Amino acid sequence: MVDLVKVYLDKFKTSVSKLYANGLFDLILRLIEGKTGVPSVLIAIGLFSLLAVYLIVGWGNDFICNLITLIYPVYASFLTIHSGDSSDQKKLLNYWVIYSLLGCFEYIFHGLCDFLRTYWLGKFCFFMWFIQSESSSTEPNPEPDLSELSQPKPSIPRKKATSTGVKRTQTILPQRSAELSRDAKWAPNGVVVAGGHGNGSDLNQLYAPRGVFVDDDQNVYVIDLCNNRIVAWVPDATEGLQVIGGVDEKTMLDKLSGPVDLILEKDSDNFIVSDDMTKRVVRWRLEGDTSGETIISGFECKCLATDENGSIYIVDRENNEVIRYNIGDSEATIVAGGNGAGDALNQLNCPYSVFVDQDYSVYVSDEDNHRVMKWADGATEGVIVAGGQGNGDSLSQLSYPRGIVVDPSGTLYVADFSNARVMRWFKDAKQGEVIAGGNGEGEEPNQLTWPSSLAFDRHGNLYVSNSGSARVVKFEIA
Repeated sequence: MVDLVKVYLDKFKTSVSKLYANGLFDLILRLIEGKTGVPSVLIAIGLFSLLAVYLIVGWGNDFICNLITLIYPVYASFLTIHSGDSSDQKKLLNYWVIYSLLGCFEYIFHGLCDFLRTYWLGKFCFFMWFIQSESSSTEPNPEPDLSELSQPKPSIPRKKATSTGVKRTQTILPQRSAELSRDAKWAPNGVVVAGGHGNGSDLNQLYAPRGVFVDDDQNVYVIDLCNNRIVAWVPDATEGLQVIGGVDEKTMLDKLSGPVDLILEKDSDNFIVSDDMTKRVVRWRLEGDTSGETIISGFECKCLATDENGSIYIVDRENNEVIRYNIGDSEATIVAGGNGAGDALNQLNCPYSVFVDQDYSVYVSDEDNHRVMKWADGATEGVIVAGGQGNGDSLSQLSYPRGIVVDPSGTLYVADFSNARVMRWFKDAKQGEVIAGGNGEGEEPNQLTWPSSLAFDRHGNLYVSNSGSARVVKFEIA
């Protein structure tokens, strides 16, 4: 009975966390969590509960709910008219029919509703459901001309990975760390190479940066999450150049919505971007493209990886699994997790980042289990390669690990999010060592704030994106 309750409680917490993921509210809750030690999802549940109580008994509930029922139909109708698409007229009518019906219902039962305050809560919940279901099923694609895009593919069925006994080979890996000496050290003080001017949308600013990628010329590409764009920073630049994203001039809608990770395809000028809020993976040419090509849809795409065969690995946080997808396949393969949320060796709990090594082993940062797992090619369960000793800040522990990189020798580098540090774990080690940060949260050269993603350049210099201080910091190898 206890286990059953725990399962349903975990599902409920996962559902709540999806309501505020990747936004400013998420960042605020993470900050509170870091200061108080209370998990962010529990803080969110408490705030939502207070809101529900207020809507039932508070004096301002009728005003708030009526304002919501007015603003959203007006806003959605304005977008429909602005798009100029005649096929949207039916949707425009639906908005006002529903709003008018609620108005009639409210007028008829006005006297009764003065005593049944739960009506206002029901009205609020209905509109939250209506907005969510409408945006996921009927909202126009944020690109200006749907005919120019590849149509999103339907949700792809999954299959479990199996070991075939045939070892695939690859000779040249995609961009990742060179094998570094066990004695390699990095400067204790970092240098800001992107952002560093507070949260904002100017070209010298970032807002909650996530994924980071460094090319052979040491150009830094940054996922600027809250600005829905990718910005490139050349060495020693004082501001970046927006290369993907921004607002489309025709529709006035963002071209990306919640981007969190990116890959620059080897020997091409194509970016692959995980656009989390629209549940799609987009291929975008660095030069010339004004719109992207949707190559996968239907997954909560948290982070990406690829191998030399062109297979794309996706962290599907919603289903607590990592899947491998080959372009053109009719189904995806589960290569890690896929057995519900949990801490068993065949489970994951809110996975965040994925990395694939030269043997096609899959490394996953298992955020809510405070560990990093390694799943061999075709394995049905993983092994713990870092953390797994509970949430903490000792050298044998991690606290909500995020970005990971593995070099050819099996040395693992981890962005230890809530501990504000980057750690190195040698193969088969029982504990790691701090190689950057570890001096508390802050904006000093030796500090990190919410490190989310890692990258190395070809010289071995370390780049860390800091979601909490809106900057990317470079630590030079000594």
